[in-house]
Amino acid sequence: MKISIFLINFAGGGAERAAVMLANGLANRGHRVTIAVASDSGPHRSLVQDNVTVRDLRAGRAYKSTFKFLKFLREERPQIVLSYMVLANTIAAIAKFVHPDFVLVGVEQGSMHNGYRRDREHFFQRLAYLAATWTYSKLNLLVCVDESAALAASAFTRRPDLPVKVMPNPVIDVAATAKLTELTGHPWLDDKDMPVFINVGRLTYQKNQALLLDAFAIVRQSTPCRLIILGEGELRARLEEQAESLGISDCVSFPGFAANPFAWLSKSDVFVLSSRWEGLPTVLIEAAFAGLPIVSTKASFGTIELTGYGKYGQLVTDYSALNLADGMRAMLNTPPSKDILRESASKYEIDAVAQAYENLIIEHASSFAD
Repeated sequence: MKISIFLINFAGGGAERAAVMLANGLANRGHRVTIAVASDSGPHRSLVQDNVTVRDLRAGRAYKSTFKFLKFLREERPQIVLSYMVLANTIAAIAKFVHPDFVLVGVEQGSMHNGYRRDREHFFQRLAYLAATWTYSKLNLLVCVDESAALAASAFTRRPDLPVKVMPNPVIDVAATAKLTELTGHPWLDDKDMPVFINVGRLTYQKNQALLLDAFAIVRQSTPCRLIILGEGELRARLEEQAESLGISDCVSFPGFAANPFAWLSKSDVFVLSSRWEGLPTVLIEAAFAGLPIVSTKASFGTIELTGYGKYGQLVTDYSALNLADGMRAMLNTPPSKDILRESASKYEIDAVAQAYENLIIEHASSFAD
């Protein structure tokens, strides 16, 4: 089957990584998979396997890619198009009005309400959200990562008839086990002499690492420990200044983006998610696979599910630094079994998710096309 996946770029977010992992999984199952991108840039480009084709539309900016995506569709003639997140979904839906001979499956990774709140200052992103009531009517199916995202999509688009399916993200690839044992190049982990908390995510308002720094400063008062915040973003300088003002800069590290988060997670002691909102956070699945206990804010239904309602970690129900610090100490002192954590991540293995998508497409393709 000819399958195309449409992305804006290969940015370092969970949606882009999930799209690449699904492309790899579908290609491994014998499908001809092409990833079309408005701009062939971003750190997750390196994760694309050799059996997946990348087509750079060379649009530069997302809003310029509509006509180039139409040209791609005429040349490639895919049977299935999977588009990721609202801007790509909107462009793909517009293209389907002109070139209707493919099945269009949109994918949303979290609440559209939260996405709009995050992106509304960007004109074309805001326009895409506002047009969703119309454009999402062209989707043959919308896939969401959890029930809360599905409900939010129906509510935001004001389309209770929206055809929605909840599917897990592909996260754990065949090389993940080997990746756990790789060195990080960071002395706090490769030559560890005290416990390390870790957070992985973009340094943004949404991810709320400022709360994490406040909580870590409280934990540090009674427990010798360190904190690694892995990622890049516009708030780096502000967070570094906060660590300095809290007097913890000597035990907090900002190493930037890491292509292999598994190596960092497997050598840490507790993963902490401090986000204001999330969808189904890929990094929590990666942490569980690495056997790492989780402390998370109640950022979405996905975070509740991935902490197993307390079975796999500590869920903090408010945004208090003191409560987050209590959860961090609890998971450091009494972590759950690594085997239980790893078992919880098994349903997110790439081949299992790719097979589920394959079954979905085969089962419903004829009715979608009608």
